[in-house]
Amino acid sequence: MALASKYKNSFDNPMGGGKTEGTFAFDITGDTFTGLATATGLDSAPIKDGKISGNEITFVIEVSSPMGDMKTKVSATLSGDKLSGTMDMGMGPPTPFEATAS
Repeated sequence: MALASKYKNSFDNPMGGGKTEGTFAFDITGDTFTGLATATGLDSAPIKDGKISGNEITFVIEVSSPMGDMKTKVSATLSGDKLSGTMDMGMGPPTPFEATAS
C-alpha cells in the first residue's frame, strides 16, 4: 500500500464543539515525508518528522496558538485509501481520527 499525497480527516475536538474536519497534505520522499495540516477554524500547520514503516506512519504537527506552541504527535495505520489512528495533543488522552485519500 502506498501513502497518498492528500487526505481529508475528521476527529472529535477534544476542546468540545463536535467534529473537526481538515486535511493532511504529504510531500513524500521514500519512507519519509513532510507536509501541511489544516483544520476547521485553525491556521494551517507544518507536518514534520514523517516516517513510513510498512503500513504504519508517524508524524508531528506543529501548531502556534494563543496558548503557545504545541506539538501534536500522530500515529496511524494505512489500509487501502484510509488512515486511522490517534493524535496526541499533549492534553488528555490521544484523540482518534479517520482520514480518506482525496
